[in-house]
Amino acid sequence: MKHPVRTLSILALMGAAIPAVHAVSVKDEAEGLSVSLKLNVQARVSLYNKADNATGGSFDPIRGQNGRAEEARFDERRVRFGTSFKYGDNWAGQMIIRSDNQDRVAGFAKDSESTQNRNLQLYYAYIQRIDKIGDSVTGTISMGLQKAFHSESATSSSTFLFPSDSICKQLADGGQARNPGLGYLVSAPFLNVGVDLQNNSTGVKDADAQSRKNGMFYSGRIEIAPGADWMIAKRTESFAGKEGQGLVLGFDYQVDEGITNGNNQAAAANGAITDAANGTYNYVSNTQFGPDLLFHWNQITAVAEFREKSAKTQANNTTSVVSNNTVKGQFWDVQVAYAIPVSGVFIEPAIRYSKIDNVKSSTVAGAVTSEKSTYGSGPDNGGSGNQWDIGVNCYWNGHAIKTQLAYQHWTAEDGSGKADIVRLQQQINF
Repeated sequence: MKHPVRTLSILALMGAAIPAVHAVSVKDEAEGLSVSLKLNVQARVSLYNKADNATGGSFDPIRGQNGRAEEARFDERRVRFGTSFKYGDNWAGQMIIRSDNQDRVAGFAKDSESTQNRNLQLYYAYIQRIDKIGDSVTGTISMGLQKAFHSESATSSSTFLFPSDSICKQLADGGQARNPGLGYLVSAPFLNVGVDLQNNSTGVKDADAQSRKNGMFYSGRIEIAPGADWMIAKRTESFAGKEGQGLVLGFDYQVDEGITNGNNQAAAANGAITDAANGTYNYVSNTQFGPDLLFHWNQITAVAEFREKSAKTQANNTTSVVSNNTVKGQFWDVQVAYAIPVSGVFIEPAIRYSKIDNVKSSTVAGAVTSEKSTYGSGPDNGGSGNQWDIGVNCYWNGHAIKTQLAYQHWTAEDGSGKADIVRLQQQINF
């Protein structure tokens, strides 16, 4: 009975370790087991929140609808808690729960606690086996609920340069990129190559699809550096003033294939998706790909990203194809920051420019020329148009404790749409 007793002792000791940020890892050398607590909280307020829609009327960028937003809207951008473990030299894993973006848009009633959707959600639950392949190469196989190996998962959101995601990482952080599945990663001194096979972005299968199969999610990523001295072991959008050098070129390719969506689906009273079986369904495949570059030179960090996204929709009835449509979007951003030491902390001015084009081309007649944009491509970025982010970060203890302040200005590609938002965010992460 020694094994259960030691394991329970570790879990009990973890409770005593919570108050001290520097004492959140517990080891049992006899068992070869180490367990660490993981915690990430990002408290944020969006200020000013002034926007116009495509025709020049008032627009609410918080809720993505016409009208005026509050001058200040508080939310919890990240609330994540869990554990990671290692067992011996070959086994590892994580179990993380989350409750992200709480109170960003929900309405308040007299009893506000009961009206907010503050539910916890399982975020990670996976196990890894790590093996050496020669002297300097490792292979890692993972199974469970995890993110595919892509630009957003390779760079933790706790290390982002701005309170808001970059547009390219926002694309990568779709539901199709974090599902139960199997992945394999090969890591060498100047090269990382990973592939993933997961469930696609829905388990719902339209009844009218009959014998047509629901598809899968496939992805692959490669990262390469000029040499081992330039390889960045852990990607980050800022090194918070840390001395060193790095240059890594990455390339992503992802396919969320064969989603069989009903044209007449609706949410039933119990929350399940139902279909009126009207004889038609959509067969959808989404693809995104593109390169990214990460550069680090002492106090300077720079990131450049490009992504092209394609959505193919085939409308079907029970006997034939009714229509085929393809919409392609193109997105890129570049950002740079310089961390300055000031009285024991680092102050880091930063700037980012983003180009967003949700409908670069389309087989739907008039879709490109008629596009008029409003702010609403996602919770952190506008629709098709140009976007500037200017900010300053204060690193009290690297990314473990940092304060971020940023101003975002977005103008639409077409029409009168524009938005101005100021975000203040405080993070603790360990």
